[in-house]
Amino acid sequence: MLCMLLKNTENNMNKKIINPEDATNIVKNSILKRRSKDSRLKLFGRVAIGLAVCFLLFLFYSIFTKGFPGFFQYYVTLDINFDRERIDPKGDLSDNSLFDGDSSTIVNESLFSIIEPKGRKEKKLAKKIVSST
Repeated sequence: MLCMLLKNTENNMNKKIINPEDATNIVKNSILKRRSKDSRLKLFGRVAIGLAVCFLLFLFYSIFTKGFPGFFQYYVTLDINFDRERIDPKGDLSDNSLFDGDSSTIVNESLFSIIEPKGRKEKKLAKKIVSST
């Protein structure tokens, strides 16, 4: 380690001394380079912040446009003919019998008679209209 330090000192001593004007020019050039790097870094930082703000605005826009319809409720009134044999298969009006009944199919059939879906996808979309509450 000591040997390395001595070599570095020896190398520095062998360099010739430059005149003050050249030293001033070297310092000015290095300051200009440093300032240009600094301004470039500031520009990159501003661009990064601007890009982050744009992404944030896009995120808020997408959340708002997709969530806004959730503030509204729509009601559909259907005339449904509930057949007692389909709703209560056992005929005793017990909870198990009503649970085993086919009330959701009756509601969907009534909805399909009004909307008249033409395929499986349209039937799936029509079923989403009816909620369980």
